[in-house]
Amino acid sequence: MLRKIYIAVLLVAVGTLAGIYILRRTTPAVNTTGSPSPTANQIQTIKLLIDSGDGNPLSFTLPFSVSSTPFSLLNDTVQTNNWEISTKQYDFGVFVQSLLGKPSTADMSWIYFINGKSGSVAADKALLQPADVVEWKYTKPF
Repeated sequence: MLRKIYIAVLLVAVGTLAGIYILRRTTPAVNTTGSPSPTANQIQTIKLLIDSGDGNPLSFTLPFSVSSTPFSLLNDTVQTNNWEISTKQYDFGVFVQSLLGKPSTADMSWIYFINGKSGSVAADKALLQPADVVEWKYTKPF
């Protein structure tokens, strides 16, 4: 008799856990950020700023892709606008040697920032998120 009760309790527990598992897999995720969730009709974007130090930064709103990097945004924008860019590929990633006629030197260099923070990896290795702000600045290296 005790064995039958034990088996019944075990079956109820397994059934309950299976039900919870199924419900969790079929219940849509809830947005807790307070921001509206993107729908199929909303295009997620990233903002690109290019500041060559002349007081007139260029601003672009570009579509987000899961493979977006600071360098891919810059390179696509450069190609679209037929600007000149010179890069060098290293083992760690790409380095912008010159952009818009301004060379990277020991005194001034092209450095990227994501949401106000300078990059910690090469520009072609940093994956972006929707709504990120990427800024390429011609500034003193630090």
